[in-house]
Amino acid sequence: MVAPQYHELEATVNRLTSQIHEATNKNIIEQKLLEFYQSSLDSEDEPRPEYVVRIYENAGIELPGLVIRRLEEVEIFHSRLIENRREFIGSEIKRLRREIASRESFIRGKTEDRAELLEVLKTHGALEEYTMLQEIYLENVANLNEINKRIEELKQFEDEKSTLKIEKEQLLQRTRRDYGERNEQAERAINLFSINSRFLYDIPGTLVIDVGSNGFSFRVEIRRDGSEGIDKMKIFCYDLMLAQLWSERDPSPRILIHDSTIFDGVDERQVALALQLADIESRRLGFQYICTLNSDMIPYSQFPLDFNIDPFVRLRLTDESEEGGLLGISF
Repeated sequence: MVAPQYHELEATVNRLTSQIHEATNKNIIEQKLLEFYQSSLDSEDEPRPEYVVRIYENAGIELPGLVIRRLEEVEIFHSRLIENRREFIGSEIKRLRREIASRESFIRGKTEDRAELLEVLKTHGALEEYTMLQEIYLENVANLNEINKRIEELKQFEDEKSTLKIEKEQLLQRTRRDYGERNEQAERAINLFSINSRFLYDIPGTLVIDVGSNGFSFRVEIRRDGSEGIDKMKIFCYDLMLAQLWSERDPSPRILIHDSTIFDGVDERQVALALQLADIESRRLGFQYICTLNSDMIPYSQFPLDFNIDPFVRLRLTDESEEGGLLGISF
């Protein structure tokens, strides 16, 4: 059970403790002062004129009676001075002893009062203290559980990381083995890309197929690269190479579709050559090539005399009438 005035009792105990400490500190200071007074009183020594007379006699000098009488007067004055000082020190010693004793009594009383209050706090404040300790305990248990959970997650992460590293290495080995087994197909793809890019730029481009830590990587290069048009033609040559390979096997989609953006920024000559190449290869391998083009992008002046694009046009979209749209969309 918690005492109703638990916190008030606790404050009283703290106040008593402060008073006890303050009284104890004053007693220590005054005890030092008492020892100094006592030592000073014990060491006090009265001067005697015969000592002075004896010194002169030993030196063979006889002092006149007047000098001796004056020495006696000095002795009387000094004795009175010492007596007064002894009376003062004696009274101070009595006062200090009295105050020290009073404080010791005060300290004993306050210590007893504090002990009684501490006993009350000890017996009646247990529930509150238990509750506080219980809260601290539960908080520490929660923190410990969280730490253990993180340790387990870290262990699991490390295990999965090791497993993933092993699987990644195994996958890399299988990829290299697969690449070795498909080396003939890879060489075929590289050759087709080179032929396609030569058709457009009179120089062969390069398709690089490599195996790294992330699997297969593909890189295409044409010596005249750097412009947006040439970058688009890299994509065209690569896509056409895929269509050429697909058409050599069954089943195959046998279709390649490009939007007009494939020719954005491309020189008219390369656009014309690309359309001719798509026509040649689609006829040779039997796949269908579909491309959407804006009418103002068709390079009629660059086509050879034996190439006419109009027979290949299957649909024209225009905004001149409602019939010119596709799926209800006007162009």
